[in-house]
Amino acid sequence: MKNALLGAAFGALMLVNAAHAQILDTLQFGDAASETGHQLTATNSEVVKGALELNARRLLPNNATDWQGGKISFVLKVDPAQENYFTVKFWGDEITLNRMALLVDGKMIGYRHIGDIDQLDSGTEHAPYKNRFYYNTFPLPLQSTRGRTQINCEIVGSGRIWSYGSNFEQYQKPMTEPSRGLYNVYTHLGGFFVPPAGEKQGEAPTLKRRENPGPEVMDKLKARVDGEIKKLLADARPLNQPQMEFIAR
Repeated sequence: MKNALLGAAFGALMLVNAAHAQILDTLQFGDAASETGHQLTATNSEVVKGALELNARRLLPNNATDWQGGKISFVLKVDPAQENYFTVKFWGDEITLNRMALLVDGKMIGYRHIGDIDQLDSGTEHAPYKNRFYYNTFPLPLQSTRGRTQINCEIVGSGRIWSYGSNFEQYQKPMTEPSRGLYNVYTHLGGFFVPPAGEKQGEAPTLKRRENPGPEVMDKLKARVDGEIKKLLADARPLNQPQMEFIAR
């Protein structure tokens, strides 16, 4: 029994390690050699000295009324037979409501609003990760990489959106300030991305136990959930889809 458990644990560990990213290609923005090697072209973009003395590339507004901003194009290596992933590196202290979309062969990856795959950057009202870099990872469609060893990528900036807008002008706002800084992009195998050893990461926050409030918070939450469950089960009316999902969970 013990050997079986050890074997299962070892197998699980092997699966986790296999899921780690095998990096196929890396583009460092603001590095002349890397940008040239990846055939980068930029329209309305600038290189700035970013966090931890690293270069970053930002997309700039076109004018005060245009909802789209600058863009960059480049090529990246991919595996022609396997599922490929795309990861972008951002600095966690930056705040912007602007958005960025990734396009492969002119087709956008992810949804602009509500979907199972987000855009490259959907903007944030607060700093996502203080004093450190963070990474967003996206699956690349198989039809974009099958049988190919490199893909044509484009990153395009745009202004924020107001999802309740009843027309395009209300929904999509102009891009009026620079985008978040782009530091690196990677293509890789395996959906669990591990940054290469030696890359600057910043400092993760020190974890400490919060003394107040205490367990009473969870007691209130449990009471709220239990109350909602009882109310829905006792309701004579048919449940809607969100309510059925809530009960199922």
